[in-house]
Amino acid sequence: MYIKSKTLFFTRSAYYALRATLLTGSRYECPLCGGRFKRFLSAGTVKRPNAACPRCSSLERHRLLWLYLQRETDFRAGPRRFLHIAPEFCFLRILKNMPRLEYVSVDRSNNLADYRMDITDLHLESESFDCLLCVHVLEHVSDDLQALREMRRILKPGAWAIIGVPIDHSRRITLEDPLATSDADRLKLFGQADHVRVYGNDAAQRFEYAGFEVTEVDYFEQLSAVEQVKYGVIGGEEIFHCKRVQ
Repeated sequence: MYIKSKTLFFTRSAYYALRATLLTGSRYECPLCGGRFKRFLSAGTVKRPNAACPRCSSLERHRLLWLYLQRETDFRAGPRRFLHIAPEFCFLRILKNMPRLEYVSVDRSNNLADYRMDITDLHLESESFDCLLCVHVLEHVSDDLQALREMRRILKPGAWAIIGVPIDHSRRITLEDPLATSDADRLKLFGQADHVRVYGNDAAQRFEYAGFEVTEVDYFEQLSAVEQVKYGVIGGEEIFHCKRVQ
């Protein structure tokens, strides 16, 4: 188990608060932290304008997902046990203090997580969680099927997992190559040295194979044009709502 780094958490929070003050405005709003800004920050290897919240560092996918969680799921109905895999700071700062939510976070290396665990071998009791969040993790995991089976195992029957992975919609089938083990090979094949696959349009079927009932949601298209701009979200980021049915 990690001993949480409170110094890291509060140092990061203070820095983000100062940064947010300098960009205070009215054009954009972050639904996670409630901040209003004249612009979001650029982010990404190939810089995307208006991508990162100055206050909580949420990206477009995080803001879109938070709108979905709030509006379309029951996670706030409580009491709920909520597992967060590879916790993002923008989510963690809210979820860990939410009433009636027993929040647990795990990661292999993130010092803000509660426990150090491998997603393919979760040392957690079976059928013990009501909700699970796992965003942009599986593309880094060699055995994603085993990771999905572990997620299903720790969920109660009827519980759900929200999973997000980057999708290349030009691909019908997910691209993998177990022989691509070097950073150079993975960068060439998958676009990032720490990725082990590029998910294609069969992503939902892969999750179903692990035993989930999957609903693939393009939530961007369900927002108004005003909301799309206001919250700084973009299309092409599917949300996979994965339910354990038995």
